[in-house]
Amino acid sequence: MDDTCPNLFDPDAWRAWRQRRRVAQTWGDFLNQYVWAHFVTLTTEVAMSADRLRHEFVSRLTCATQRRVPYSWVVERGLAGMRLHLHALVAGTASLETPQLQWAWKAGRAKIEAYDRARGVAHYLAKTIGVVALGTTTTSRVGDRHSSSKPATACALIT
Repeated sequence: MDDTCPNLFDPDAWRAWRQRRRVAQTWGDFLNQYVWAHFVTLTTEVAMSADRLRHEFVSRLTCATQRRVPYSWVVERGLAGMRLHLHALVAGTASLETPQLQWAWKAGRAKIEAYDRARGVAHYLAKTIGVVALGTTTTSRVGDRHSSSKPATACALIT
């Protein structure tokens, strides 16, 4: 989340900033309730949409694990603002070694670490909630419910 303080003289900006922080905190607390195995960061060598990035991630993850696994993800723009990258928490992969999961990602670099709740990764994922990233898609899915809208940051919890 953008932690820079809003304009000191704009009460609406302050309210919006505080609301984004509350939502991100609540979402991070919610994600912390799950038993995650890995924290994943994926970058791409070529530009691709948030939907395609997520699709590639899910396809490769399913191939590596040979089954569907629960995950929560966000897509963010890189520092240069051009290419998207994906952060995800993944459950059900504790039996896989990090190199096995890294090998599955062919579209760019993969940084995969064992999940450590003490590092605050769930709240790191939640920082993008309520932050607009033009050109990406917000996707929320829990169970069979699905909705999508533009523009926003992609985020989902899939079980």
